[in-house]
Amino acid sequence: MKFLANRKNFFKANLSKPTRLSFFIVVMFLFCGFVLLFVEARFIYQKTEQTLETERRQQSKQNVVAFSKVSLTPHFNQNIQIIQGTKNVQSIAKFQNSIFAATVGGLLQITEKGEILRHFTVLDGLPESDLTALAIFQSKLLIGTKSKGLISFDGEKFELFRLENHETKTITGLFSDSQTLLIGTFSGGLLEFDGTKIVEIKAFEKTIEHLTFLLKTDSCLIAGTFADGLWIRKNQIWKHFTSADGLSSNRIISAAIVGKNLFVATDLGVLQTSFDEILSENQTVFRQMFALPSLSSLIIENGQFFVTKDDGEIFTFDSSRETSSLNIIGRKKPANLQSSKFVEFADEIWFLSDHGVWKNKVSSADGISLTEFLKVSAENELTDNTVSALTIDQDNRVWVGTFRNGIDVFSASGGKLKHLESETVREINSLTPTTESNHIFASTSAGAIDLDENFNATIVPINADLPSHSVSYFSLFQNDKKQFTAISTAKGLYFEDKNSRRIFSTINGLPGNSIFSTLFVNNSLYVATISGLAQIENGKVVHIFKTSNSELKNNWISALCSVNDRIFIGTYGGGIFELLPAGEIRSFESETGKNFVNPNAMFFDGERLFVGTLDGVWWLDPATQKWSRIFDVLPSETVLAITGNRENIYFGTTNGIARINKNYWIKN
Repeated sequence: MKFLANRKNFFKANLSKPTRLSFFIVVMFLFCGFVLLFVEARFIYQKTEQTLETERRQQSKQNVVAFSKVSLTPHFNQNIQIIQGTKNVQSIAKFQNSIFAATVGGLLQITEKGEILRHFTVLDGLPESDLTALAIFQSKLLIGTKSKGLISFDGEKFELFRLENHETKTITGLFSDSQTLLIGTFSGGLLEFDGTKIVEIKAFEKTIEHLTFLLKTDSCLIAGTFADGLWIRKNQIWKHFTSADGLSSNRIISAAIVGKNLFVATDLGVLQTSFDEILSENQTVFRQMFALPSLSSLIIENGQFFVTKDDGEIFTFDSSRETSSLNIIGRKKPANLQSSKFVEFADEIWFLSDHGVWKNKVSSADGISLTEFLKVSAENELTDNTVSALTIDQDNRVWVGTFRNGIDVFSASGGKLKHLESETVREINSLTPTTESNHIFASTSAGAIDLDENFNATIVPINADLPSHSVSYFSLFQNDKKQFTAISTAKGLYFEDKNSRRIFSTINGLPGNSIFSTLFVNNSLYVATISGLAQIENGKVVHIFKTSNSELKNNWISALCSVNDRIFIGTYGGGIFELLPAGEIRSFESETGKNFVNPNAMFFDGERLFVGTLDGVWWLDPATQKWSRIFDVLPSETVLAITGNRENIYFGTTNGIARINKNYWIKN
């Protein structure tokens, strides 16, 4: 009606008829042109969107990662027992009316009261024990691992996602919603799984590596990295932020969106910026809210910050107050706490660490109230799963050395008798039993330590005469009622008998000063160095075996073992060899490959030679000369130490110990 009235007034205007007609035609022409431009613009917009969508689909297709699912078979064998520590919890989730915890020692199924219902290990089908992340997706529990990729668990069996031509290494994080599962990896980028296909999400055609944190909302995706800052995708547009944009560090711990603001936690503190303007070219740089070195996690509850350092110290901060300070929350925490972090699930705050799990009772302006949730008994668990040394004393007690946390001593039945740890008894390189007294010599980075049968530690007096306090191996030999002591160090070999003391190094003939092991056979002392194998007789180096003058494929000699006067040589990267009586070197590469043999990982039990490598254990039956391999029943394929007695063989790995009864080899 308004248009008709205006038209009537228009024709009544004080204009001549021809002029009015011409003006009307011009107006209509402009109107039609505007309509045509609008239609054209809409067509161009739709065409552009179609083109972009086509390109996105093509790009998505190009980034598809082919995979297959492999059912994992349990290994129910009464001859095998796994000994691990499970207190170090890295992730937690609720699944099928139970709480599940991913630990460095396997998967725990826990009741609502914190009691352990079941401990899943490699014997239940897990490909390894070091688990890193958990998420619920499509009615299954998805599990990230340190080196074996992604696993799914339906409550009864495990399945492995085997990616083709796409190495992920560690799964660093999982984030799920109703439609997709985001998979953060260490070297395989950011992956997205929709239940049928896996696609790598790239930023500017670039793989996002070393992911530490993932967050997804309806309109954005936030990815934090270990050393490359923060990546944000909002409305399909990527932005990248580093320390050049105001971040206090390029190592991202966490991020959260609260209202119109984005809060980012790095390992040096927490920062804030406007999330509404995150895509703006003139985006305000990040403003530091507070600095906190060794910060390991951030969680925000009702506008209140809760942050923790790696050692478990907890702080609070009110984000609504510009001048509010960072306040510490006093609480009693275990000594030597590490790997601490907050997580939130089931609308509750949880606190994870290498000493277990705590649950928050109530959040308030004054702080939080944490109570211990996971009831793990340390009575029969390893203090540290990285087992670097093993030996058995005259009372059949098993001594377990670790790289970081000293020594655990177990009884023959498996009960933990003692934990030894001090400034000197810490970084254990090897353990050597005596034949006369029931003492154990521990080789450490701080020297040689004498441990008596009552677990008293004494620094060996000859430490003052060693070429280096970094001791790798302590050897005791006996010949014609004479006892010899050979101590391997990082700067040479210390040799002592009843009448003399000597230092051997490159100055008097050794091929290298870094010594890893020694072996006394037929009046000759064989010395394993980083640069070759030396043979010493009557106090002189009489022969050097290297790649240049023998069949050795690698000069790094890591281990030595005698098998009925046969001398076996382990190298780090060249495989396993035998030194024949005629002085020739025989290679077992065709049978076992070019393995990395670890120090302390060659052991002969009187029937079989066991060799620990980065890829499991190779064992030789001297009677048949046949080599076989053990790997899928070990808590980790990286075997660092081996020992045994009449009944059992103990394999120390980077994820605990496999105790295998000798009946295993008879029945298999």
